Amino acid sequence: MRTRLPARYGDRVFEPGSTIVLHEVLHGQDWLTHTETVVADDGHELVTLLRPGTPFTFHDHPQGPHPWAAEHASWEGPALLQATRAGDRYGA
Repeated sequence: MRTRLPARYGDRVFEPGSTIVLHEVLHGQDWLTHTETVVADDGHELVTLLRPGTPFTFHDHPQGPHPWAAEHASWEGPALLQATRAGDRYGA
């Protein structure tokens, strides 16, 4: 599950280098949040970078804990570059 910004944040374009907070939402409630750095945003495609060591915030949820909550306090993989098109609820 990969969620993105709320309904494509209107006409806003994020500046490269800015930090945004991503919300992983399950059944309308935050399940996991973390920051990413904006690499590029042209209003149609948002490219972000998740850096190693970025802390995760897990939220109490009626569906139970996030699957990563017990073992992953932060991003432990290599730097992750993601692209998300306007209107998509996922990134690649």
